[in-house]
Amino acid sequence: MSQMYRTIAAGTLTSLALPLLPTTAAFQGSPYELSALVVERVRVRNTTISFTIHDPEPLACQTVLCTATWAYGSKAWPTDGYSLCDGSVIGWNMAHFESWNKFSIGIEHVFKDPGMGPPPYDSVVTYGTASFDQKLIGCIDTPWSEVCRQTPNSVVFAPITRSSAKRRLRGISAK
Repeated sequence: MSQMYRTIAAGTLTSLALPLLPTTAAFQGSPYELSALVVERVRVRNTTISFTIHDPEPLACQTVLCTATWAYGSKAWPTDGYSLCDGSVIGWNMAHFESWNKFSIGIEHVFKDPGMGPPPYDSVVTYGTASFDQKLIGCIDTPWSEVCRQTPNSVVFAPITRSSAKRRLRGISAK
């Protein structure tokens, strides 16, 4: 069985050969996919939003339904933190809002990546933002409600904009 080695130049050390560890999967950074977004604003009652988020990341592949309801006319949607979607570790917030024809949804996904190290250092969080505008969402206004829907069979991509992971600090051992 042959092993592969990588040579690294470091300071006064001329080179050091390290074995490359085989991995079953590596973080790809694939964008989140949002679909089936519907906003229903029932006048004098409430506003409900629902949509599907799919994370195609091989280490964290998951599809979830996200929903929220708040009082009509208010802006009580999640903005500071992330609201968890249907019992998952994917959350969302309203990252930016101008109107129901122009807004952005922020996404957060927590998952395990064994390539980062042993627990608890294998926890990774990725973040992305999906932007909607009048090309991607259409609204119909009636006397009693307004319903806005994402273009049928369309997908809005939310590129991964940042990620973070726990790491072991030098001089501190895992317990």
